[in-house]
Amino acid sequence: MTDTPLPTALSVLIATDLTPRAAPALARAARLRPARVTLLHVTEADLPAGLQEDLAPSVQAALSHAAAVAGLPEQVILQIRAGHAHVTICDSADQLGADLILMGRHRQETLGDVLTGTTLERVIRHGGPPVLICQTTEGKHWRRVLVATDLSPASVPGLDWLARSGLLRGAEVTLAHAFHPLGQGLARPLGATGAPATDHETRDAEAALVAFAEQTALAPLSPRLRLVAGAPTPALTALMAQDPPDLLVMGTHGPSGLLRGLIGSVAQALLRGQRCDMLVLPTPAPRSA
Repeated sequence: MTDTPLPTALSVLIATDLTPRAAPALARAARLRPARVTLLHVTEADLPAGLQEDLAPSVQAALSHAAAVAGLPEQVILQIRAGHAHVTICDSADQLGADLILMGRHRQETLGDVLTGTTLERVIRHGGPPVLICQTTEGKHWRRVLVATDLSPASVPGLDWLARSGLLRGAEVTLAHAFHPLGQGLARPLGATGAPATDHETRDAEAALVAFAEQTALAPLSPRLRLVAGAPTPALTALMAQDPPDLLVMGTHGPSGLLRGLIGSVAQALLRGQRCDMLVLPTPAPRSA
């Protein structure tokens, strides 16, 4: 498939620690070919000033080499800043007016571990632009995209941004909602079985999903709608096992949103062991694409 630049003038910030874990983020940016690319490396805030200056040429050379290897455009902006990683990344994104932050798996072996208090989690919690967590080294084309939604009004602006961003171009999009039948009881442990959904509950949930899809900018993309009964973690995990996506999209809103998951339940359990890329849409809504 021949790639073309994103139809909107997206500005992306790639945060790299110059380890192989960051390589997928550079590969993805090269494939997306946005209007502006900034490659940022954050050095430790407590390093002596003299050492910071001594290291700068080596870090600059490493950034240039990484950009060239990944195939990033020659006009990529290279930044070296000292500070606390998550604060500096968020500050740079704000200053640059970045539309999207790209990050790899930082300092841990699994995405579930990453989402327990690291730089990545803190960047997501900042509520700035969407964060794309890149895990596929080759930056392959996203053919199957799973968008998990709780049908909350707060999620609509993020999904509208996603539809206009061009990130979904050429992909088969599935909009999925996990609903919890009343008969299963909200007090049951995650993964516990309970009474199946009644026909009435299923019809109501299906109608709600259809109505929600029609009010978002995803509608012209004709997403496939998938309704799964059960608690979000086991229901969506099962769905991903049946039809593994190349990209998982989640939000930080709602009672089952990512922020709650980061504190210790839904998202962390859902993502543990998943190797696909993941796009986190924040609330408030991202900048218009």
